[in-house]
Amino acid sequence: MSDIIRTILSVFIFSLLSSCTALKFQEDLSDYFSDVDNLQTQLRKKPDNAGVLRDLGIIYFKTSNYDTAGQYLRAAYNIDPQDPKTIFYNGLSLEFERQEDQALRFYEKYPQVSHLSPFRSLLESRYIFVSRQILRTEMRKLIQQESEQVDLPLNENILAVFPFIYSGQNTKYVSLGKGLSEMIMIDLGKIPELKLVERVRLQTLLDELAMTRTEYIDPAEAPRLGRLLGAGQMIGGTFNVFENEQTRLDATYWDIYRQKTPVSTGTSDELSNFFQMEKDMVFQIVAGMGLELTQEQQDAINYIPTRNLEAFLQYSLGLEYEDRGNFEEARRFFLNASRLDDGFSVAKEKASGISGISKTSTSKELAAIAVEKIEKAQAALPEKDTAGLVNDRLSNMSQNVNSNFVPGADKTYSAEEADNSGLGAELPLPPGPPN
Repeated sequence: MSDIIRTILSVFIFSLLSSCTALKFQEDLSDYFSDVDNLQTQLRKKPDNAGVLRDLGIIYFKTSNYDTAGQYLRAAYNIDPQDPKTIFYNGLSLEFERQEDQALRFYEKYPQVSHLSPFRSLLESRYIFVSRQILRTEMRKLIQQESEQVDLPLNENILAVFPFIYSGQNTKYVSLGKGLSEMIMIDLGKIPELKLVERVRLQTLLDELAMTRTEYIDPAEAPRLGRLLGAGQMIGGTFNVFENEQTRLDATYWDIYRQKTPVSTGTSDELSNFFQMEKDMVFQIVAGMGLELTQEQQDAINYIPTRNLEAFLQYSLGLEYEDRGNFEEARRFFLNASRLDDGFSVAKEKASGISGISKTSTSKELAAIAVEKIEKAQAALPEKDTAGLVNDRLSNMSQNVNSNFVPGADKTYSAEEADNSGLGAELPLPPGPPN
């Protein structure tokens, strides 16, 4: 059975079964009073009922009683830390209490949640948004400390690679600087002695300093930027593509920690040899660092993820939009890159990684609306003879699939996958139709 069909089946079953047991969406908040009484009665009978505790927490969250909501949600999480809905609402309630650091501890659990769960993308979206907000606050604090002449610490092994700046006239190649610096980061990341500054952290600093992509790093500014990032080493540079498609790459390496003289390097060639030029530059930079590479490390750095320049341009545009927080556009460009070069695995991974991220990554209020829409859609599904409906759908879909189905390693789910997606291994039968 293909992954696509399997995912559709699992999400469909999850939605149907959840609609039978989950708390129903209420248009009028006063309707929750009877639900609270019912849930409290269940809780007296079984105090460790994680589902009941979670639903009580959600009710209090939706009525803006965030402190009470948090108490119930944390209790539910302590009993069942694998439930993705509990994880999500814990994070969201903490956000509304302005405890973003605590909320991030829940959102960062998104890799543990199955892709089959609708809460996976919600959690990932919030993780990206909240982590960037925290980074922004951190960078503002560092800039303030700098103005107060606070001595900021430097780590000799941390390296920051800044986006390369395009100095030419053809705007088609502007975003290539993002892709170039990303390739350099990936290559240098294969050297264990170095710890790379994440691109999002670096971009946040540039945004806070209001440095545009047309500004080359002033050598006098390098020590300042390094200290703000805690980076003892830095790389920045420029590139140009001339009318005859001759290309020039120039880079400067700063060892701020040891206060060494900056090392500059450059290379020129035809644009068609762009990827080999990048490799040559990386090895020149490594030599300037005084590092000796093993043969295995050299081979790893020499790996070229794509030789399709147009695919790499699309990938670079994806990075540009990702840094702006426009994940829908970023995904479109990453997909374009993977279509132009089916072997461009980095682009595929990028597209897949942000596939579920949408408007829920913009504010906690929109995230609350998004989860209510999911709950409302689930509650609107028919409850009558749900088990029979599921069986009919499974039967019909399997008849269409079985003729081409070859049993293999992907024909079943692990228990962990089922649990994380909200599909328990032993679910009770849904209730029958009302009298």
